[in-house]
Parts: sequence; structure tokens; C-alpha cells
Amino acid sequence: MSAEVALQAKTGPLAGLTVIEMAGLGPVPLAGLMLSEMGAELLRIERAGSSQPFLALPDEYDIDCHGRSILRIDLKRWEGAELVLRLAEKADMLVEGFRPDVMERLGLGPDAVLARNPALIYGRVTGFGQDRSAIGTCRPRHHLPRLFGCAACHRPARRPAGPTAQSCRRLRRRRHDAGRRRTGRPV
Repeated sequence: MSAEVALQAKTGPLAGLTVIEMAGLGPVPLAGLMLSEMGAELLRIERAGSSQPFLALPDEYDIDCHGRSILRIDLKRWEGAELVLRLAEKADMLVEGFRPDVMERLGLGPDAVLARNPALIYGRVTGFGQDRSAIGTCRPRHHLPRLFGCAACHRPARRPAGPTAQSCRRLRRRRHDAGRRRTGRPV
């Protein structure tokens, strides 16, 4: 049945749009899924030699690969980067979510890709901000849920309001050990 679905022409508001998705974690696979569901033709570029998938699911249940064609390329080799540039010449959009300067080091940054296809939409989804001002001040993906209103999901567990018997014993033990270390004899 999945072969029949693949042969059908995609319909939707984005039918006819070709998108290259650079495989990664975070919001890019979800964005790719949403674009695919709206009719876009999606080509996911994965690392050659990547390990087995996170979950081994049948194709009809694997939403990570749903609606995508997958191409495995060694991007660290010149031939792999050149192949992606040739694919980008015919694409309408490229979406990536790597850390800053990763695509530039691979030779696939916005300058290189837009030189081949000036009409391409280059989508960069990162947790570092547009001008990379957040580099060094926070880690990517760890602060995003708090920014988008999911702080209740990541709130630390509540601690008791007052001291407990266990915390008082711990404090007495620390004071006792500290006095022993200073004087060399029991307190």
C-alpha cells in the first residue's frame, strides 16, 4: 500500500515545491514533516554511514521518514558537498538546523548555495539566534522549551518548605567532619 501512496501526486498548498532537508535533531524534522504533509516534495540528506535508526519501526508508522525521499551522502568529501550544491540548483528551499558555521565548513553555507540558486529559500533553524549572539551564553535546545512556554514541563521538583530531619543530620555531619579536618582531632 505504501508504494501506491508514493506513486500518487502530492496535493496541497505546497504541491510542486521541492525542499532539501539536512537531517538532524530538533525542529528541522518536524518542519520537514509539516512541509511534506502540505504537499512539498522533500529530500532528506543524511550522513553516509549513519547508524541504525533510533526506533526500528515499519515504514507506515515511522513519521521521521514519512513523506520524504532519503539520500545518504558523505558531506565531508568534496564530491558529497558538490552533489548537494547541484541538488540545490533545482530546489526551492533548503532547511538545516546545525550549530553555527557547520554548513559553512562543509561548503554548503548560504553564500555558496545562493551563488548557485539565487531564488532558493535558505532556512536556518537554530537555537543560537540570527546573529549568533547566544553562543557561549547558553546551550542549544536546552532553553528553547522555556522560551516557548513549556517551562512547567521543565520545572525542578518542589522541595519541602522547611528543614527536614535528614537535612539537619546532613548539616551536623558536615560541621562535624569540617571540625575534624581543621583540628585533626574529633570535635
